[in-house]
Amino acid sequence: MSRNWKSLWEFRGVKYKDKDLKFIDGFYGGLGISDKGWNNVLKVIIDKLDLSLNDVFLEVGCGAGAALYPISNICKNVAGIDYAYSLIEVAKKYVPQGDLHCCEASELPFDDGFFDKTLTLSVFQYFPSLIYAKKVIDELVRCTKEKGRILICDVLDISKKSSYEKIKEGEAKKGDFNDDALNHLYYEKRFFSTYLQSKELTFEIFDCVIEGYDNSKYRFNVLIYP
Repeated sequence: MSRNWKSLWEFRGVKYKDKDLKFIDGFYGGLGISDKGWNNVLKVIIDKLDLSLNDVFLEVGCGAGAALYPISNICKNVAGIDYAYSLIEVAKKYVPQGDLHCCEASELPFDDGFFDKTLTLSVFQYFPSLIYAKKVIDELVRCTKEKGRILICDVLDISKKSSYEKIKEGEAKKGDFNDDALNHLYYEKRFFSTYLQSKELTFEIFDCVIEGYDNSKYRFNVLIYP
């Protein structure tokens, strides 16, 4: 297996295709999230995006569908993209009615202003650079309607990097993440505030502290109102 995140997620989609969706997508107990914690994560998403039946919803970086599947029971029109083909194939089994694509987050195959609500969950940490992250933000905004909502959820906080790295170091020895080349991308909150202000967008940045999700104390969320 080549040493990059994309190949790792392709690997997980093949090796663990019959496992629980949370496990396939990397949300499992050993990395600091319980079933209760996962339900709390979903509650934050549902509440902050104010999801409803008639919303046209997009998840960028949907993986195998750990979040997209339960959200598809709330919103009747859902779509998802991921760059790992094997994960999208799993997601299609659980969300057969969804408009699912294998593509890059920086080049979304959707029309301008198509979605009411858009989500990325624990995805920005896998991007190759801040330049790429800006391209993704631009695409999220482009595809979301005016007066819609975009939630960039579970962003690694660079001010808490040293503390988180100590925990990650121990977990990396236990499974697939044991690879020195697979570095996460951390963000300053002002990266988002500066860029979003330059685009004249309304936004809210808030800490991600979720009961039952230990790693959430090292992360924050960004809610954007296009």
